[in-house]
Amino acid sequence: MENIWDKESYKYSKPHLRLLKISKIIKMYKKEGRVLDIGCSTSVLKSLLGKNYEYFGLDISKEIIKEKKDESHFKIFDLNNEEKLPFKEKFDIVVVSGVLEYAFPNRDKVLLDCIEKNIEKNGLLIVTYSNMNHLSYILRIIRQEGIYYHLWTNIKSTEQMRDLFKECLPTYITFTLKEPKFFKNMFCKIVTLRIFNRFFGDQFIFVLENEKN
Repeated sequence: MENIWDKESYKYSKPHLRLLKISKIIKMYKKEGRVLDIGCSTSVLKSLLGKNYEYFGLDISKEIIKEKKDESHFKIFDLNNEEKLPFKEKFDIVVVSGVLEYAFPNRDKVLLDCIEKNIEKNGLLIVTYSNMNHLSYILRIIRQEGIYYHLWTNIKSTEQMRDLFKECLPTYITFTLKEPKFFKNMFCKIVTLRIFNRFFGDQFIFVLENEKN
């Protein structure tokens, strides 16, 4: 799987809608702080956030991590094989973007447990998740388009995701934003009628705050 991500990660070397949204959410909730980006890829989020944030990154791609100059802030991390985060620091903000879709059974729970141990009491957790029960996803499976589609092993509804958060992070409250998954298609951006929703993927952004600060 590492070889796959060595190639795939470079496709996310420019800002895209999901990361732009995440950076805006972070700046809205926290004007500064220590950020952990799990699944950091080429660390585009770091450049979007700016100097007020101390940025740390984790990624499965060895090639990506090798390129980072500051080794103390970037580590290799495999969601499905690690039992703890490779940092001793506590984080004000933790981002898990486009990662949980690839979790093996119960590994999403392990990751959330790890995050709870490394996040500050007043910390902010942002998780993105793709709705894959739609025609676009099915067609790509049939056509075998995009190697990462075949690695999606953790398919949950938004309700199941909320239940997961309640189980692993019982003191956190969850806000959900919904964005088009295939946002490069302008038609997807303007179609809002519910009747068309099943034809297009949705990207859900979960924003979690601790109630008990």
